[in-house]
Amino acid sequence: MKLLTKLRLDFNWHWHHFRNHTSMEEAERQIPSATFRKLYKFAVIRNPWDKLVSSYHFKQQRRGHEFTKRRVKRMSFSEFLRFAHATQQRKPLAYSQNRRILLGSGELGTDMILRFEQLSRDWSELTGRLKLDAELPVTNESTHRNYREFYSASDAEFVSENWSDEIEAFGYHFDNGISD
Repeated sequence: MKLLTKLRLDFNWHWHHFRNHTSMEEAERQIPSATFRKLYKFAVIRNPWDKLVSSYHFKQQRRGHEFTKRRVKRMSFSEFLRFAHATQQRKPLAYSQNRRILLGSGELGTDMILRFEQLSRDWSELTGRLKLDAELPVTNESTHRNYREFYSASDAEFVSENWSDEIEAFGYHFDNGISD
């Protein structure tokens, strides 16, 4: 399947399993254009400062990927921020939310964006629009204090500078999460 994908040969996309966090651009390439346009596409975004704290703890607490887990366990949070930024430089989709939801043309590829900070409300709106009766499962939880408690002024500024594209795109602020 990977070879077919890399060679961009046709295959039955109904049987294709997309990886977690597959980009919108990748899905756009894999799914026939007429079908892709008909699909209702949504994404969940999260305050970058909060997302990075959660990612730090998730990588320390999760099962599997023991090399990354051991490596991150030895890092301070400040070191993890630099690691995440370096990873994003090498793999642009690794820690960038807005890059994942852009089409190949650079346009936003979603019909709706749900915000993690108000996920229950946004999920209800989504399921109402689609006339679905679906519960939102909780998965991949990590346990930690409020994200603001992890940041020094310089670390908060580091995130402001290096995740500015998604901070600006989605109107996030360090102090209060979302702009009104």
